[in-house]
This record gives sequence, structure tokens and C-alpha cells, in this order.
Amino acid sequence: MVWCFVKKAFFDGWDHFSSLVLHNLVYTVLLIAAFGSVYLASISVPAAVFAVLLVLAAFSLYTAYISRRTYSWSEVSEPEAGEIGAFLKASVGHILLYFGFLVLIVLSASVIIPFYFMAYSETGMIAWFVIGAAFFWVILLLAMAFMYYWPLRIL
Repeated sequence: MVWCFVKKAFFDGWDHFSSLVLHNLVYTVLLIAAFGSVYLASISVPAAVFAVLLVLAAFSLYTAYISRRTYSWSEVSEPEAGEIGAFLKASVGHILLYFGFLVLIVLSASVIIPFYFMAYSETGMIAWFVIGAAFFWVILLLAMAFMYYWPLRIL
């Protein structure tokens, strides 16, 4: 039975290999855009914040699209353009929720967690370190669980 799943995963991946490569290239471009938008902070902080939010919105929208596309592959069908458009319109609330969680993760990694560790280094109070460490682990677990958001949403 295990070999059946391995065989199915291999041939499904092989049948859609060019699409998988294209999807990964788009994710790579989004990652490069995220690094570029962070670099923009040396020039203008408001422009960098806007660029980061724009990249996170594009990431949220594209992840919703990819999840619908891969779900249709698992059902051995190809989604039509109108079907994906209708799915994205019906999933606007979920896309915004996903975007909000991404903003929370980026905000906590760039502002909130460093604030607590900096407060610990300046005051020496262990409570600041404990709060910062607890927040780090909560955000890490949230990010790990977040990978299952769209697969569970599609079902």
C-alpha cells in the first residue's frame, strides 16, 4: 500500500512537473521581492512597510491559488480559469485572515520579539527574557501549524 502512494505521488508530480517548477519560481520571485522590500527600509521606511505588505498580500493570494490548483490535481482534474476565479472570490475572507497571520508573524519577528530581548538586555529582568522566549515559541508553533491552513480549508 505504501508503494502505491509513493508511485501515485511520483507520477502526479511528474505529470505536473513544469507547473511545479513554475510555481516554485513564482515563490522564489516573491521571496526575492520580500528581501528587496526589506532592503528598501534603508531608503524609506514607509515605502518598505508598504512593499512588505504588498509582498505578503501577493503571497497570500498566490498561496490560495496554488492550494486550489493542487487540490484539483489530487482529484485528477485541471481547474478552469473561471473556477479558480470563483474560488478566490469565495475565499476573500480566508485570504485576508491568512494575510493577517502573515503580518502578525512578520511583525513579531521584526519588532515584538526583539523588543522583549532588548528590554532584558537593558534591565536584566528575567521576566522580559521569559516573555520574549515564550512569544518566540508561540509564533514558531503558529507558523508551523499555519502550513496546514489552506489544505484543511480546501477540504
